[in-house]
Amino acid sequence: MICLLLMETCTKRLDKEAQRCSRTSLTFAGNVPKSGTSELSGIYSILAGNLIMSSATSAGNQISYRNSQHATVLSEINAVICVLFPRAILVAGFDAAGILRLAQYNYLDADMPAWHLDFFQHDFINEKLMGVPQQLKAIFIGTEDELIIPNDVFEEALAKDWLRNLRAVCPDDVFKTFELKDAGAQYTYNLSGRMDKLLHRYFGQTPILPLAAYQFHKPNTGKEHLLSCVITESLFVGSLFQLGKLQWHRQFSYNTIEDIAWELVNLCKELHIGANDLVLECGIIRKDSYDFALELERYFPAIRWSADEGKDLDPWSPFVYLAQQLYACAL
Repeated sequence: MICLLLMETCTKRLDKEAQRCSRTSLTFAGNVPKSGTSELSGIYSILAGNLIMSSATSAGNQISYRNSQHATVLSEINAVICVLFPRAILVAGFDAAGILRLAQYNYLDADMPAWHLDFFQHDFINEKLMGVPQQLKAIFIGTEDELIIPNDVFEEALAKDWLRNLRAVCPDDVFKTFELKDAGAQYTYNLSGRMDKLLHRYFGQTPILPLAAYQFHKPNTGKEHLLSCVITESLFVGSLFQLGKLQWHRQFSYNTIEDIAWELVNLCKELHIGANDLVLECGIIRKDSYDFALELERYFPAIRWSADEGKDLDPWSPFVYLAQQLYACAL
């Protein structure tokens, strides 16, 4: 359900309206005012490789990517990025030229507890790609507990309250912010306090960023209507830019590809964008989601799955495309 919140200059009104928002979705839509302005306008909704292994182990289910057959490929790794979800971890290694060489995706079944520390600690200790902490450039957090707030009305204490009203927040959750400089806004989100301590224990000062951060990293200003998105097993995270300016951001859970198409078709109607005019840059977390996500082409023909916009794609292409964008954001 889309939650609409009319932004007023009065923060009390904003706080009151935020309490009415759904607890199941977080969205940003509209024109973000330039920093320093007092007038707020618009409507804001607060919200190619080879499969090496796919198996179940005591540490969870595993899917691996490898685009080099050299036995010494691990020695070629120069930089590593990590993405954490409540029940999954993605680790990707790149060579000195920034080419993705190895990736490991481990995940728990949906009925397992979220942010299960033993699961993550197992990978932190045993995953070879994480063996050199200095190579880890950034850790991205994929969580539904997010909120985008324009700088003109941002106050940390109020932002924490809004998140508590929108989500079931644990007492030990850590509140984090990420500045969206070009949008004049703050991207706020929560992370499990126990996970935050574990990350600091193993990786010290490694930057921690929201997963959506890559979507705000040098958006393509040449596209009139560009929607950058990532699709996980159950979550869609997307940001719409018009000539490089943020117009909409949202993440939501879904069951079928039609759920995603419905949201985006209605977005196009609201903003008077033709389906053929929307350039959809789509990345996926798992290769086995490719056939599922490919159905989006029926609704949005201008979809892009790779940097070269090729049509004869390997099922790994959308994953590699996403990994390269995360890598660029992490540097």
